[in-house]
Amino acid sequence: MAETGLSLRHIRIVTKERPHDRFLTAQVRDIGHDKDDGQGTLFFVVEITNPWFPNSQIGQTIINTVIREFKRSEYSSPLQNFEIALRKTNEVLATITQSGETDWIGNLSSVIALSSGPHLYLAQTGKARAYLIRANKIADITEGLEPEAEHHPLTTYTNITSGSLETNDRVLLTSSLLPETLSQAELKTILSEGSLLDAVTELIRNLHQHRIRRVHGFAIEAAAGKNNLEAETVYADQSPNHPLATVQKAWRQHIIPSLNRGAKGAQNVTTQGTQWTKDWLIPKILDWSRFSTQSVKRHSRGLISRTQSQLAYAQARPAIIDKSKRPSPTGPDIRVHHYTDTRRRAQLAIKLPFLANLQIPKLPKINLEKLPFTHTNKQRTILVIAAIALLIVVTSVSLRRDAQQTEEQETNASASLETAKTAQVAAERAFVLGQKEVAKTNFLTALTAAREATNSSSPAITEEAKTILVQSQNLFDQLVSATRFEPSTPSATLQSDPGALIEQTDQYIAVIGREIFTGSQSGEQPTSSGSFTEEPLTGNTDTTIGSDWLLPSSTGVLRYNPTSRELTTVALATGQWKPTTSLASFGTSLYLLDPSAGQIWKHAANGTGFAEAKPYFPTANPSLLENALDFSIDGDVFVLKTDGVVNKYTRGTLQTDWSLKDIPTPWSGVLAPKAIFTDEISSKIYIFEEKTNNQPARILEFTKDGAFTRQLLLPNDWTIAALSWNPQNATGLVAVGPSIHAISWQE
Repeated sequence: MAETGLSLRHIRIVTKERPHDRFLTAQVRDIGHDKDDGQGTLFFVVEITNPWFPNSQIGQTIINTVIREFKRSEYSSPLQNFEIALRKTNEVLATITQSGETDWIGNLSSVIALSSGPHLYLAQTGKARAYLIRANKIADITEGLEPEAEHHPLTTYTNITSGSLETNDRVLLTSSLLPETLSQAELKTILSEGSLLDAVTELIRNLHQHRIRRVHGFAIEAAAGKNNLEAETVYADQSPNHPLATVQKAWRQHIIPSLNRGAKGAQNVTTQGTQWTKDWLIPKILDWSRFSTQSVKRHSRGLISRTQSQLAYAQARPAIIDKSKRPSPTGPDIRVHHYTDTRRRAQLAIKLPFLANLQIPKLPKINLEKLPFTHTNKQRTILVIAAIALLIVVTSVSLRRDAQQTEEQETNASASLETAKTAQVAAERAFVLGQKEVAKTNFLTALTAAREATNSSSPAITEEAKTILVQSQNLFDQLVSATRFEPSTPSATLQSDPGALIEQTDQYIAVIGREIFTGSQSGEQPTSSGSFTEEPLTGNTDTTIGSDWLLPSSTGVLRYNPTSRELTTVALATGQWKPTTSLASFGTSLYLLDPSAGQIWKHAANGTGFAEAKPYFPTANPSLLENALDFSIDGDVFVLKTDGVVNKYTRGTLQTDWSLKDIPTPWSGVLAPKAIFTDEISSKIYIFEEKTNNQPARILEFTKDGAFTRQLLLPNDWTIAALSWNPQNATGLVAVGPSIHAISWQE
């Protein structure tokens, strides 16, 4: 018989690392109705055995649609609302299929469960399963549901099974790999013994023995009474013997209960101490105060009376002056003797002319009686208790203030999580409908709110916020054609930040000050190849011709040959080097960017050096190159300016109909440009942009027509010291401080 006074405790089983070969998630949502109306909680286990993209969109759409439509339904019966939500979900899946997304059909395995009071409703498709363990028996409660559903979007969730839970019942919702690995008999043995957490831990241990880790699901237990049992999360890809898991278990089973008992005890002591202070301690302190005041007054009057009589006697007594001593030229040597009952005799010699005939009387000894002030043992005990009570009160106030701050933080985290959920649902709906700008705006809202929610001390809130972060970030990146570079171990580490960097096959060459360092990208320690005669200008100003690396200096051009490791100053056949801020090359010719003169200077190769400078522009014009930062050449010249604008010149003529275009929002402009890369072989133009407060450092890719194609986002905490980029194969090196990372951005 069904029991009405049941509460459900659940443990969520997930993987800490996201599997890349499939979409796999387990999520739980409390429905936003009043808890007394019997609406309950929704559990989702969704698996699509295809790579994560674009199936993360399909899987999350299923979850969001069920939740949204369930909340919209106005029936008092949870079962009716559940059926409507599933029917609407099937319709949404059919719409997605019509847009061409069909890879998920036949690869979807899912269990959706609704718990409402003692009732449990289940819908299932694919190979996901739900098991009921009752009275040491196990039953597959989803058996027979999946074969009746054809592989058509409108029949994805067609059949529903339901039943009532009893005290100590356990339910396991799981993705496809678990039932393929463990038999029902094994599951019954594992899930019937010990606490729910111990059973789940043993389940994961058995899965690890079969080398199965990609499992998501829920273990649910029905308990008597309306207890507020907290949810827990266990990671299927983390060993149950992992130190972190052991610490978490000890924290849950021992430390938290002890802290709760201690807090309750401290609260009782504080209450009793406050009452004792009010009823007994404060009246006693007032009594002691009145008694002390009267005692001081009584002793003061006696002391004044005795002191006055002794002073009168002292004034009447003649002074004794030693006349045998003759006065010194500057006055008599007078010795004043002070007498007390506690100090040793001290002498003070004073020589003043006008004191020659002064008579100073000898003061008699005056005994001052000590005031009686003794403590009894009872008084000492009371004082100690009062101090302890005061300490308890102060501690209680501090703990309460901390608890209020924690409660406020948790309230804010919960509100942020709800904002993230709402924004994510709206974003995914817009994503499906092709409303890109609306989707991006809502995804950004969801990401911001989810990051705030991760500050929660609640593991459930933190985990759900992290799930939203991953899902929203993935879809947002898809909308803006972004790839996020995942950093690995640095290829090498220098002694300090390099000013310039270049890749040579499997080696790298770096400049620190005037010194050249060469090393292998396999992690080999860099070695010094010597020093230039002067320090080169750095900051992506370098170029290569053949195997030679050329860098400008304040007076000319420096050359490094990695084969011979020779460092030289490049010679000119005639004339002098023009001032420059950046070098570029085309074929064997060297080009110098000279913004101050409004000119680009071309030097043709001439033996081991270069010929005299020839102007690229027919007429020099400083306004043409105003704020020019860097340039690159593929036959045409592309000049990057500090405001992010790129100008294209053909045979010295500005192409006014050419510009960069189609950079997606929210970073639709190049706000912090650093360098531009292209050559005659590559079909792309690459622009490197430093990080700002609103966006990470990134590399933007454009066609030669200026149309945006994609972007590579570097980690948010990276500050780039130097970089090199090969536009032919989209690879390069990035110096993050002294650490060098290799980047490969293949199609």
